[in-house]
Amino acid sequence: MSFTSPPSYFVSKLPFRLFFTFALFSQVGVRGQELSPLQAQDYFESPHSQGYQRQKVITTMKKEVNSYSERLHDLQERFYQIFYGQDGNSSFDAPFKNTSIPSPAVVPMTKPKGAYLPPEPIVYEESPGQQLAFEVDVSQGMNPRLEEGAGDRFLGSGKGYWVIRSGLAYPYETQTGSTGGVTKYRKYKTGFLMNAVGGYAMNNWRFGAGVHFRRNLFHSSSYQGNSGQGFGSSKGATTFGALLDLGYHYPVLDAFDIILSFGAGYGVSVVQDSLSGDSRYDPTFLLLPGVGGRWNFSSNYSFDFGYRFVREDEVPVHAFELGFAGKI
Repeated sequence: MSFTSPPSYFVSKLPFRLFFTFALFSQVGVRGQELSPLQAQDYFESPHSQGYQRQKVITTMKKEVNSYSERLHDLQERFYQIFYGQDGNSSFDAPFKNTSIPSPAVVPMTKPKGAYLPPEPIVYEESPGQQLAFEVDVSQGMNPRLEEGAGDRFLGSGKGYWVIRSGLAYPYETQTGSTGGVTKYRKYKTGFLMNAVGGYAMNNWRFGAGVHFRRNLFHSSSYQGNSGQGFGSSKGATTFGALLDLGYHYPVLDAFDIILSFGAGYGVSVVQDSLSGDSRYDPTFLLLPGVGGRWNFSSNYSFDFGYRFVREDEVPVHAFELGFAGKI
């Protein structure tokens, strides 16, 4: 049997086989369009959702590869059957076995680090039989200054006040003059001083008025006419005056303040510089700037201390004072 020319059977069936082969390839192309990749997603709520989306894309690609592999296997089987008249005996084995889409991971809710979440209030229901017959003030035992704030410290805003301070008066000037041609030399010893004021406080400021008293005795070197005629150990100079008080306190600690004060007023100095025992009355202006501190040992009272310069005509002094202050 010669094979120089195609068999009549093959030639008679060639148009039909070409049409069938074209139909197979067309069917593979149409079916390949049924599977399309998932749409790309640029934003993810969390890393867990991003990982889950990627797993879905990988699983879809595995399914597509399995589908194309199965169709190529079917095409190969039909090719051998049509052109060679042989039936394929090989079974199809998918490249990827596991093509199930995983379920999204459950992420437990965790508290953010560094954030404080206050506990929920606990409500207790009391029966009428469990209620106390009296009310308890839970604010007792607490520091009122911390509860009320810096505006309600001692001498806080809107409070009346009083201050009484006394101390030592150190004179630093001597007086020399003449009366009726007689020379008078006046030098004073350390004396006593007292100031009492009261008024109204507003924020850290205080505004008030008060009285001033100072008493200094003559030094033994004081004389009239000559050094042998002294004034006597019981004589001296005394000043009475009225003044306006202005002050500012600056809180440093919970119970300690720095105080700046200024007083201005008018008074009379009674000077006993006559050998006959008579006194002369000299009017004088008063200036009393000062600085000091305050210890608030309670919410109503404090201990004051400080330095004050007292300027007047007869006996200007440096004064060091101690005293008490309170609310009205």
